[in-house]
Amino acid sequence: MEYQIQIAGKTYDLELENHRPEIKIIYRGKPVPYDFKQIHANLYSLILYGKQYRVWLKSAGNGSYNLVLDQTPFTVEVEDERQRLRKSFRTAETKSTGVTEILAPMPGLVSQIEVEADQQVEAGQGLLIVEAMKMENEIKSPVNGTVKKIHVNQGDAIEKDALLLEINEMV
Repeated sequence: MEYQIQIAGKTYDLELENHRPEIKIIYRGKPVPYDFKQIHANLYSLILYGKQYRVWLKSAGNGSYNLVLDQTPFTVEVEDERQRLRKSFRTAETKSTGVTEILAPMPGLVSQIEVEADQQVEAGQGLLIVEAMKMENEIKSPVNGTVKKIHVNQGDAIEKDALLLEINEMV
């Protein structure tokens, strides 16, 4: 699976291949020589490209980690393919009319519509499911409001930036 790691203002794209009990790390198409062992609760030993590091690592939630590498603190953000895809399902700017448009970030297939026109929705509520890249992604409402219009049907193939539905915002 592919991961995007952000640390110290830099972004790294890594691929992890899980061949239990071993995990192979690929960076820029090449395997990364490493050894990573837990020493104590949040303390680890890391050997990376032949250099040894002492690492303190603790999850801060939502794919964020607090990391101290040889006494230097960092915040690390980790996103996998699915998280990046969900994040890319973006909402168009809310028009001055109070209507929020939900757009598709990439081509896919509408596999399920979870709401109806004139239905009230809350922020975070599921609206529809789009299959893209062999993954099902639930599109959630970014606002409280009423579904104004649904522009797609179940089974529709959609293109990037296709208008999926509109929501009249509650004030």
